Amino acid sequence: MNNKSITKKQHYVPRFYLKHFSNKDGILQVLDIKNKRLGSPKSYSGLGYSRYFYAVKTGIPDDISQNIEQWLQQFENAIAKELPSIINKILNNKHLDDNDRHILSVFMSMLWLRSPNMRNQLNKIDEEFTKKIMGFYAPERVNSYIKKTGIKISDGERTKLIKTMENGSYSLRFNNAQHLKFMTETLGFNGPGFANMFFGQKWKIYIAKGKKRFITCDSPVIEWWPPPKTFYGSSFLERNKYFALTPEIFFELTYPMGSNKIKRKTIFENEDNTISIFNMLITNHSYEFAYSGDRKPLEDLISG
Repeated sequence: MNNKSITKKQHYVPRFYLKHFSNKDGILQVLDIKNKRLGSPKSYSGLGYSRYFYAVKTGIPDDISQNIEQWLQQFENAIAKELPSIINKILNNKHLDDNDRHILSVFMSMLWLRSPNMRNQLNKIDEEFTKKIMGFYAPERVNSYIKKTGIKISDGERTKLIKTMENGSYSLRFNNAQHLKFMTETLGFNGPGFANMFFGQKWKIYIAKGKKRFITCDSPVIEWWPPPKTFYGSSFLERNKYFALTPEIFFELTYPMGSNKIKRKTIFENEDNTISIFNMLITNHSYEFAYSGDRKPLEDLISG
C-alpha cells in the first residue's frame, strides 16, 4: 500500500450525506441508543466510520479496503454532484424524472449494502446456516474430529460436545469477505442489482413543513416488515424501506402495486406526530447511534 494515499477512517455513512443533518457549524448531536443518552456533539466528518471498515478484518489495514474506498468514492462523487438539484426539485414540488429516481435508488442501495446492519445480518445468516449443517450427524462429526486430531476426551465431554453441536449453543465469528463481495457485486449501478429493486418499489416522499424534522442514523436505510408467513420470510419488495434524505425529506418505499408514480405528502405542524413516529422507527432499527443537528428530537426519543 502507498502510505500517502491510505484511508484509515473508512466511512459507512458518507460525510456529504451527514452534512445535510448537521447545524450551521457542521456539528451533529449524537444519541447513544443502547445506553439511552446523548453523547458529545461532534463534527459530521467524525461520525459514521470505523478504522479500516472495508478490510477483510475490521481494523487491520489491507489493499482490499483501499480498493473499495476508491470504488465507493466514484459513486459518492457522482451522487453528491446530483443531489442538490434533486433536493431542490423535491422541496419545490417539481417532477422527478427516471434519472433522478435512479440516482436516489443507487444511493439508497449503496447506503443499505455498506451499513454495519447489513454486515451483521449477513454474518447472522452465515452463523445460522453453519450451525444447521454442523448439527447434522453431530456424533459422526465429533468421532471424526477425535480420530483426526488424536485428542483424548472423556465420554461425558464427548456427549457434551455433541449436544452443543446439535443445539447450536455456541458462537461463530466471520471476517468481512462475504459482506465486501455482496456489496460490490449487488449494488446495481447500470446493471442487475438492488438499485433496480429500490427503483421498482412504490415511492412516497414526506416533506416536513411543521416544527419537527427527521433524524438519521448509522444505518440510514432501514427496513420494516410484518412477521414472516413462510420459512423464507418476506422478500426484498415486501420489506418496507425508510430513508431520511435530509431533515425535511423522508422516503417510504413499499410493495409495488398500482401506479409507479411517486406520491408526496407535506407534513404540517398539526401532523408533526408522523415525524416522531418515523424518527422512532429509524432509532429502533439503527446500529448504535442516531444523529441530528438539533438536540430536541433526540431528547424526545429518550424521554419517549
